[in-house]
Amino acid sequence: GTNGRVQIRFTDGGIVSLQPNSQFDITRYVDANDGKQDSFLVNFARGSMRAVTGLIGKRNRENYKVNTATATVGIRGSGFSTSYNTDNTLSVTAELDEIEVCTTGGCVSLTAGETALVVNNVQAPIRTLLRANLPTPAPRQDVTVVGNRVSAGGVSALINTPAPVSTPPVVKPPVVVPPMAAVPVIETVGTPWVAYFEGSTSSGYGDLRSTSESPTRALTLETFDGKTQLNKYATSDNSGVGYGYGNFGLERLSLISFGSAGATADADFVGWGHWGSARYTNTYVTGDTAKDVHYVVGKPSTSAQMAALNGMTGTYNLIGGTTSFTPLAGTPQAGTILSGGLTVNFFTSSASISGSVLTEFGSNRVTVNLNSTATGSRITCGYTNTVSGFFTGTDAKRAGLTFKTTNTGTLGSGVIQGAAGFDRPSAPVSLVAQAPR
Repeated sequence: GTNGRVQIRFTDGGIVSLQPNSQFDITRYVDANDGKQDSFLVNFARGSMRAVTGLIGKRNRENYKVNTATATVGIRGSGFSTSYNTDNTLSVTAELDEIEVCTTGGCVSLTAGETALVVNNVQAPIRTLLRANLPTPAPRQDVTVVGNRVSAGGVSALINTPAPVSTPPVVKPPVVVPPMAAVPVIETVGTPWVAYFEGSTSSGYGDLRSTSESPTRALTLETFDGKTQLNKYATSDNSGVGYGYGNFGLERLSLISFGSAGATADADFVGWGHWGSARYTNTYVTGDTAKDVHYVVGKPSTSAQMAALNGMTGTYNLIGGTTSFTPLAGTPQAGTILSGGLTVNFFTSSASISGSVLTEFGSNRVTVNLNSTATGSRITCGYTNTVSGFFTGTDAKRAGLTFKTTNTGTLGSGVIQGAAGFDRPSAPVSLVAQAPR
């Protein structure tokens, strides 16, 4: 039920804590103090749960399995939490030691504090910054009444004729309801916000890219647990995204992962994300869907902020991102950005950018080149290999960009796409000071 909670303590010392609206089925449980026979196999069908493993997981960790609708959670340690999300995805967070989350598409190992998002049973789990959501109950206090017997008749009277007991009135403590951290704060923003996209439509690869520096007319953001994501893009002019023409809007249909740096009120806020699919909301291809969409969102630096950087150079470090590989014949495969960076030389009204990100898809690693240029705060480059994005904040403190490149290496023929946020940890320095002697 909506207020139901239960904690199950098993004979091997293991504990499972279930949150409201959860379904948990014990398929096989054997605690015989025998590593070959001992078994902990359960099905977690809905809701949220936290588990701490007992002796069965130590005797034979291969016999400890939590099956869900889309994945199997195995343990390499002793604690994790998991929850079903509103879009039917599954979040799994390691809390103690190490766990392993597997689907038919692959496995992801997580150490304490790391989280994986399971989109479906055929796609490999994706690392994400958003922890599994376990609702926090309102604090409770059980009423305890303590009565003091007072008798004017002394001890003998207390023994032979007890005086009436005076019971003080019971005062119920106020119920304090904690804030619901899982409920997002939704806001719609316009000028000077922008969003840049890279992805594929149902009719081909790479058809989503920004075509204008003009600010987006309307963006819908959701902020919760300190992270902000984009879920809808709308515009009423010809500066949208798509095939290079027309008025476009995009609305998220499914979410794979996202992240952000800073609060939306900050001048240098930058966010990035990966949609499994999106829907066009107007113009020429209304009803068409886009697949594997990556985005960056934020408020570009002003012309005055960029002009102040003339003759300076800055080094940027990766703070987060998303990536995927779409083979020419096959379904998209989500990957991980392991590392990356940018070196930017600023001039009067432009900048030259060199850099790359190291991506990983299963056992394959591919370096994606991010070399590009900037006009004002807008980052652009190429057609076949594209880079689009912006600098944000005073003195271009951060940068957000999307990228797409064709690949014919170990992954096979296809397209690698993604989005990434970068931060400059130190102030820019003079280009003259950096010139070789």
